[in-house]
Amino acid sequence: MASVIDELFAQHEWANLRLLEACRSLSDAQLDATAEGVYGTIRQTLLHLVVAEPSYVTRLGGTYDGPAYERGSTPSFETLDAMIRASAAGLRERAHAVDASPFTFRSPEDEEIDASVVIVQALNHGADHRSQICSILTTLGIEPPGLDAWSWAEATGRIR
Repeated sequence: MASVIDELFAQHEWANLRLLEACRSLSDAQLDATAEGVYGTIRQTLLHLVVAEPSYVTRLGGTYDGPAYERGSTPSFETLDAMIRASAAGLRERAHAVDASPFTFRSPEDEEIDASVVIVQALNHGADHRSQICSILTTLGIEPPGLDAWSWAEATGRIR
């Protein structure tokens, strides 16, 4: 049986990939749409969500083994997919390491931070921005994909 850590990050990865897949078929105008109260356009928010994930891996003392992001570039959907998968693997591995031996680290601002905070931030950040993109899709009249735990459980056979 998978651990709770594995399940949390499996759902997180699944939701990121499912949202990415839903965005692949959008036109440039749709990708550049936004709504009141969200981070930015769909394109900006999706990029922000995906690009943040490797930093969580490295903050937790891990090595990110996915494609590099060059600031100001617009990665392809294939690159974003690879980034999501590599980050998810790194986060899962580091979450297990933190669970086995909790530690703190120093932030760039010279703050001492419990590693568990980074894990919580990674999951919360993803959920927050996925929700924002779904809100924009809804304002465009597009049915957003179900990204919640129930949809994940149904899609992966965890509800029988």
